[in-house]
Formats: sequence, structure tokens, C-alpha cells
Amino acid sequence: MTAVWWCGSCRTDNPADTTRCQSCDTAAPGTALQLVAPAQITLTPTVPVRRPTPPPATPPPATPPPVRRPATPPPARSRRPRLNVVPLVKAGGFGLGALAVVLLVGHALRQMGTTDPGPSAPACPTAAARWLPGGTGTLVAGYVTDKHVITVCQDGSGRLYYDGQQKGSPATADTHISIPAEATSTGFVATNKQYKYTITGSEVVVSVKGKPAQHWLLTRTGP
Repeated sequence: MTAVWWCGSCRTDNPADTTRCQSCDTAAPGTALQLVAPAQITLTPTVPVRRPTPPPATPPPATPPPVRRPATPPPARSRRPRLNVVPLVKAGGFGLGALAVVLLVGHALRQMGTTDPGPSAPACPTAAARWLPGGTGTLVAGYVTDKHVITVCQDGSGRLYYDGQQKGSPATADTHISIPAEATSTGFVATNKQYKYTITGSEVVVSVKGKPAQHWLLTRTGP
């Protein structure tokens, strides 16, 4: 390549054998610049690098299905006949319960000196019998306190009645009562609305609305 010099005024190249710029007539510099041709660059085609293809992923081994063990056969049933004890237990319990009630009532009657009324049982006193259904009955127990005459009688259907009267007074709504009664393990009990009369062998307790209010000592008069 022929050496040239550079004109800084008009920014052009000029041949080396000239002293003034061909474009702007500017004097050339003292030394011409030598231009070196650029080196030839040989382009080598690039070969693409081929990376090895990874092998396909190996699937994990399949989990074997669980081993099902044969079901354990149920134990052989005995061929002996079974005895159904439930009806027997129920029957036994009912029989024991009924026996207990009979013994309890019998004990109460024996403790009070009475027995089940029979053909020879004494008759209920007239003053108390007149208030019974049918007007007659048998005497189960008789008592007195210092103010009262108390009689327990049984009517023809076997129901008990508590008869209470004040001594020396005519039978009125204020001085006399005749109400159904029940036998207990220690005597008898009768209820008249909010009043409750409880005979416990040696005394009678009058309760009002469930709270004891009065009591009197008893003397047995019969039978």
C-alpha cells in the first residue's frame, strides 16, 4: 500500500509525493504517516462441539405388589350344644327378686307381731272399718299415743288403710283421717297430700312437704 499523509484540516488522505492537501490546499506535515495494510485474517470454520447425548434415564424398578398372605381360617367351632343361660338368669333374677319381696314383707309383719290376715284374723274396729270400702275389714295393727288412736286395717281386696283419730273427739275432717297405706320394712307409711305419716315400730312421724314436723311414741294394742 502507498504511503499517504493525513490532512487534519479537511480530514482527507493525500499521496506521499504531494506537499499540499488536494482538497483544502493545506501544507502537508513534516513527516508523512506510513500506513500498514492490515493483516489478512483467515477465518477457520468452527466445528460445533457435539456433546454426547446422555443416555435415557432408567426408570426405577417397579415396586413388587405386597404379598397377600392367605387369611387365617377361623377356629373350628365346637359341636357341643350351647346352653342359653340368659333366659335362665332372667328367670332366676325374677324369682330371687320376688322371693326377696316376700321375705321382706314377711319380716316386717313378723317384726310388728302380725301375719297375713286369714279367716281367723280379728276384724277391724267399727270406728275405723266404717271408713273402709265395703265398711268391713281385718285388723293388721293397732297403736295409741298420748293423743291419738291409730289403726291399720285391710279391706276385702287386700289394700291397707291408715286410720288416725284424736282421743275423746268425734270423727270429723279435723280430728280423723282414713287414707291408703303401704307396708315397709319397719312399719307402714301413708300419704295425704303434703302430709306423710310414717310408723317405724316405736313411733309415728308426721312430715310436712318432706320435712319431719311432729312425732309421737307408739304403744302397740293389737293384734
